[in-house]
Amino acid sequence: MHLSGLLPLVVLQLTLAAAAAAEAVILKLPYITLQGTTSTDTNLTVYSRIPFARAPSRFRAPQPPQDVRAAGVYDATRSFDMCPQRASNGSEDCLYLGVYGRPWKEGQRKRPVMVSFYGGGFIQGDANLRAPWPQVYPVLNLTADGFVAVYVNYRVNAFGFLPGKRVKDGADLNVGLLDQRRALEWVRSYISKFGGDPNDVTIWGQSAGGGSVVSQLIANGGKTKPQLFRRAILSSPFWPRHYRYDSTEAEDLFDTLAELTGCAGNATVDPLECLKTVPVQTILDANVVINAMHTNTTSSYTWAPVIDDDLLPLSLSEATRRGAINGEAVLAVYNTYEGTTFIPGYVSTENKTREWVKGFLPNFDETALQKVEDAYPPSANVSARDRAGFIYRDVVLSCPAFWLAAGAKSGWIGEYQISPARHASDVGYWNTVNSLQTTSPITYKGYTGGFAGFITKGNPNAISGVTWPPIRNGKGLGMVINLEQFGTQSLADLKKKCDFWRSMGGTVPV
Repeated sequence: MHLSGLLPLVVLQLTLAAAAAAEAVILKLPYITLQGTTSTDTNLTVYSRIPFARAPSRFRAPQPPQDVRAAGVYDATRSFDMCPQRASNGSEDCLYLGVYGRPWKEGQRKRPVMVSFYGGGFIQGDANLRAPWPQVYPVLNLTADGFVAVYVNYRVNAFGFLPGKRVKDGADLNVGLLDQRRALEWVRSYISKFGGDPNDVTIWGQSAGGGSVVSQLIANGGKTKPQLFRRAILSSPFWPRHYRYDSTEAEDLFDTLAELTGCAGNATVDPLECLKTVPVQTILDANVVINAMHTNTTSSYTWAPVIDDDLLPLSLSEATRRGAINGEAVLAVYNTYEGTTFIPGYVSTENKTREWVKGFLPNFDETALQKVEDAYPPSANVSARDRAGFIYRDVVLSCPAFWLAAGAKSGWIGEYQISPARHASDVGYWNTVNSLQTTSPITYKGYTGGFAGFITKGNPNAISGVTWPPIRNGKGLGMVINLEQFGTQSLADLKKKCDFWRSMGGTVPV
């Protein structure tokens, strides 16, 4: 069924009919026997819940899943818990993934694979598939044979990204990223059983999901072996300032969590061992405080990957300068005004913008701050708030997209300009079934089709019907996505801005 025939009422009717049209399917893996479903209405085979690792130990890297074949058939039609979030929900037993695709039988051609990491500022999110049309179905629907889609849970906030020297010595850093890597290893081992080609994997993420893709692209200094993916899509990649694990900022974050949870101030108690055993809710309550610590300087999101000298040995600006990038191709998109989404409400005048910049870039002296002012001068045509938004956008979102697209063996970049062009305002075209696919069919085909062609053919031009110009080393043109029309623009200004931030990379740090 094609989206051109879908209206909201029809979607509702299909939702009600899907359960009756679902047929059980059994799939045997070396450690588990799964029961999923195939729906004749949606023409999808779905396994909603698959353990890709065992229940993790807190702050420890994930381990391979347990062999549970002796327990009988595992019901993979259920949902699963999200990992502990920023408030009061979630479970630490959360390392599950979901798989869907067109029905497939042994002996048929293996299909490309798309692995998705969710957004949520590295503090929240989950990978549960939404029935009857799961995430990214609008992309799948533009392809002839389709692809196999994989949605991965990973640990977030303090549970996934607690930094500090004590964590390095007595646990594991960046375990949220290690969860993602474990899932990619699972895909390499088992996705062929679902009809997927383990040698044709694209990873994709939006916002912090895009930041997760950034991490996997620069993991191991660009020398990840074996290769776990060929291509990567970066949708508004949220890559906040990332410090070394033992930096003052990282140690302050560890100490704050220890203090808020009652794990500090006792000479006989090791703070890390205490944090490993306190109730989940105790850490979640502390997360609420920590997540809001920098609302008036950066954003309300505090947790993020850190340079750990292992999985992430290099900063992004340095890794891309050296060409230390995994995979073969990158397709990146950012939104024109998405940085403004993250600017505190008090920033409404030029003086307030300067005040915010000092908080956003706390390591900058007056000389460096003046360089920022020179690179982003006040303008009668740009509000003070949007000017701050452009600074934030380039540091955290568009320059990470540009550096990786420009540094990959093959790269494309696009700017989404459809009003309001804020953070996540483009998601409706490709992530969920809605009226945009029928009311804006040209934009849907050209924009969403770019993703479809990249996943299935390695080229965004293969399906979209428009020309995404390739770039290399920052040279060439970028795609412009506007309502019902597409164009190109010079990358010279973006490159100039990103060259500036790369030159300041060790101070920001990016």
